[in-house]
Amino acid sequence: MGGRYCFVDVGLGMALLCVILSHGSALGCASSSERGGIYALRGDTESNIRRLGIANVRADQATLLLDFFLPVAVRVEARPQSTGPWPEPWVDYSPAGDAGRHFEIELSPLSPRTVYEYRFRIVNGMLVEADPRGTGLSFRTPSTSAPSEDSPAVSACALVISDTQGSSFTEVLGELEALRTDVDFVLSLGDQVAIEAATTPEAQELAYLDYLLGPLSTLTSHVPLMATVGNHDVGNWYPEVGRAQALSIYAQHLVLPENGPSTAPPESVYSFDWEALHVAVLDSTGPGATPGLTFVDENQLAWLSDDLAAAEGRWRIVALHHMVQGWETADTPAPVEWFHVENYERVHEAFVAAGVDLVLGGHRHSYNVFVRDGVRYVTFPTASRDQVLFGRYGAANWHNRGGEEGTLDRAVSGVFGYATLCGDETALTLDLTAYDARFSGRAPVPTAPVVFTR
Repeated sequence: MGGRYCFVDVGLGMALLCVILSHGSALGCASSSERGGIYALRGDTESNIRRLGIANVRADQATLLLDFFLPVAVRVEARPQSTGPWPEPWVDYSPAGDAGRHFEIELSPLSPRTVYEYRFRIVNGMLVEADPRGTGLSFRTPSTSAPSEDSPAVSACALVISDTQGSSFTEVLGELEALRTDVDFVLSLGDQVAIEAATTPEAQELAYLDYLLGPLSTLTSHVPLMATVGNHDVGNWYPEVGRAQALSIYAQHLVLPENGPSTAPPESVYSFDWEALHVAVLDSTGPGATPGLTFVDENQLAWLSDDLAAAEGRWRIVALHHMVQGWETADTPAPVEWFHVENYERVHEAFVAAGVDLVLGGHRHSYNVFVRDGVRYVTFPTASRDQVLFGRYGAANWHNRGGEEGTLDRAVSGVFGYATLCGDETALTLDLTAYDARFSGRAPVPTAPVVFTR
């Protein structure tokens, strides 16, 4: 950690963030008018910026995440979006005290439903005011109040990806980046990295920076990244990794809400609101009674019941990595139980009792929509061509059996892509963009938007 931080209101609709290093001396709130140009994260170590992201965005605060290749001192400014120039001149100064590689900088107080622009300077270095594609750095805050008859829910959109698993997803990265000002948050449904491929804690940390957070920085410099824990994030089936260590690294780099049950590892179970959407995230990677299988424990389900009871007026959405319903039956020789949680019937019962509207999951690397007892289960394909499953684990586009109205006739396998999920007070619309992995380049697979109504 580079230090602790304070946010100072200096009037005129502007706020100034000062960096206070660990020994307590302030670096100050000044800089220079020098322009350092637009940084580039894709392999550009000269900029020294490894990751840039906005996290934990709420109506009254947000967290700016910065990672660097080499230790630096930084200072940050943020203000409500304006067409006017930033105050000039800035005054150069030299940092006092230790510099750092990793910073979590709290921006507060903020106002609800407001677009903020921000910029930061690497002290005695370049000034960063735009993302690598030239768009000014900005983010927006959500509302504070819950929807009601007098105040209907405001629409919100999520960008959904899954199972990047430490592989390149450059084929869709440009499309993801193009959505950076159109969506409110990114939701990654687990297996962000392949933690078992990293043999040391240092390598495991770099797996997040180099294969997920760095490449996504153009996107996450505008919208927060939310995530679920996947089996490859914690090393299920790879005891040499160490589950506790892997979860610690996961929490350190993703920086997620910490409002889950006290029995769960930090940031593995949590919930958040964004306008019409309430999203509860569960950890489906706990070791099950059967070796090799996972489950969702009762503490999480009890917490979920209480959490969703307070989500009146919003869509109740649950996200977890493993499947609960909608896997293939005898159509494939792969072990079916590897794809779903061991206690899937108990979890489904809890979802029905809690009034869950929609369940989002990954793990299967295929696209499917399955409806049971009014709960819609959507499984997402991988975002990376490298992680498309063929052969024993890929299976064909299996028939869904026993699903209610709204269930797809067949699942869609052998594809990679992403989806947007948008909701207002009356409907949720899921729009999948998928590409056939059997062909070089991006060969689109036609899929119709799916609309869920109350």
